[in-house]
Amino acid sequence: MPRDLIPSVLRRCLSFVVLAFVVLVWAEPALAQRPFGDFRRADSAAQAVVAFISASATKGIDSVYLYEHAVGRFVEKMLPLAGQKPFPPHLRYEVTAVQSIRDDDSLAMVALTSVVDTLGGFGPLAVEMTFFVQLDEKGWRIADMRRFKHIETRAHEIRAIDTSSDYPRALKPRMVRELSSVLLSNEQLRENFHRNRAGFADLAARFSGRDSLRILGRTDRSIVQLNRLGIEWGVAAHEIPKEAIDEYLASASPKDRAALRTELKHAERMRRIGRDSLAKHARRYGLSVAHLDSTVALMADLRVSFVNAQLPWKGAVQMTVGGVIDDAIGYLYSPNGEIPIVSNDEFYYLEQIADDWWIFRAG
Repeated sequence: MPRDLIPSVLRRCLSFVVLAFVVLVWAEPALAQRPFGDFRRADSAAQAVVAFISASATKGIDSVYLYEHAVGRFVEKMLPLAGQKPFPPHLRYEVTAVQSIRDDDSLAMVALTSVVDTLGGFGPLAVEMTFFVQLDEKGWRIADMRRFKHIETRAHEIRAIDTSSDYPRALKPRMVRELSSVLLSNEQLRENFHRNRAGFADLAARFSGRDSLRILGRTDRSIVQLNRLGIEWGVAAHEIPKEAIDEYLASASPKDRAALRTELKHAERMRRIGRDSLAKHARRYGLSVAHLDSTVALMADLRVSFVNAQLPWKGAVQMTVGGVIDDAIGYLYSPNGEIPIVSNDEFYYLEQIADDWWIFRAG
């Protein structure tokens, strides 16, 4: 993606936060996070992150400063940026959560949110940054930082859809809605959950183990994974609303109209093949196709792309809003309170938003 398509604030912020799967320097396993027993220690952990961002934005960073205020692999990742200002001076951000993740409160997770851009059709774009800081004889020092890795790519795609004349206007809102799910901020994830809480409860109940439905993945409203079996839809995976087709045909040349009609016929053939495969797989698992259709429609309404109930936590259901295997966001339902270990290399952010419900960020 051309760099001039990324606002300078976003580019400079993201240039330094390309960290993934980093091994931290502490040896003890991390724990599920909880509030600090002493609020003053929580405040000092947050201030260590704020001070680092402020110093980086005003005078830049050097190796001496890094070794004083950071540890381990975070230092190694930042050393190539010595002499630079990885955070712009006018960056606006807010500390949104500080949690302890070790019994003695010597390891903490500090979450920051920074609104860095506004995308047409989506709105304000926030970068959620999760810092891991540890307390030693030098005080709180940054050991790692995680954030969703593909923000700039997805932002470029949404901006291109919004400004391009190649897509029917009637189709743009659907495209942006699907593409932008991975860009939802923690606040937007909370709002989506509370606005649709009954729907989320219904979705979780459909994976309660009363039947053989354990995993379901979708593209648009087409089921692409049923338990451990995949279903191929080809060009028929995405539904195109009639109004978008009519809009395109109204201004298309005769040649383009003929080409589109040919593609639509091909898509219909692929759709029949996909439906036949779905029916075959549903019979194998003793499931109703109508029930599967209504479940995937509910997932689409809730902005959930993948549901997995084959988890090591009793009764738990993971609902992925968007992302890929190594970078995903979504919701975790766990009626028995069992949740993953918080760590920098898998579930690096967990936030309880209701009884039995958490937001997760994982990678």
